[in-house]
Amino acid sequence: MILGINLRNFKYRSTEVILGSKYSNPADMWSFACICFKLATGDVLFDPQSGDNYERDEDHFALMMELLGVMSRKIALGGCYSRDYFNRYGELRHIRQLRFWPLNKVFTEKYDFSKQDANDLADFLVPLLNFVPEKRLRAAQCLSHPWLSYVSRILESSVSTHQNQPKDQELQLKEARRTRERSYGDCNGKHNY
Repeated sequence: MILGINLRNFKYRSTEVILGSKYSNPADMWSFACICFKLATGDVLFDPQSGDNYERDEDHFALMMELLGVMSRKIALGGCYSRDYFNRYGELRHIRQLRFWPLNKVFTEKYDFSKQDANDLADFLVPLLNFVPEKRLRAAQCLSHPWLSYVSRILESSVSTHQNQPKDQELQLKEARRTRERSYGDCNGKHNY
């Protein structure tokens, strides 16, 4: 928080932030996963809405669990706001029916990713979205993840192609000038007919 303004987008908040538990860097890794999803699909990962008998944050937890599986009772009841959303058994207070849809299936069924791309990206994001903050990937671990290495290679290839493109165009222009000079003459006004 800076000057009383919460800079964390509510749709990117981790479980521990919403529950009012202690949080630190792993909360940022959760948000990072949400941002990666947004970059890959153009949509937010969790878009909670309030309903007639439940709050937006309870829907947020329902969306999380539909994607990642049921949250453990210990995590669900571990924050100062837990009782607002969960009963003493660690179940959501008002939302009873969950429709589970694993992330790799979301990628293939909703966004038409190939099965391989969906599995690779899900393999990267799911460990960042672990309900247990201590079990989430750390930034250093992400750097060595195969999916991020793959994306880095694609970006490097794209950047080098883009950087080479102006050079290729520059060479073409120089060659065109040389051809023109050979055809029409040189700088001294001599013509080569």
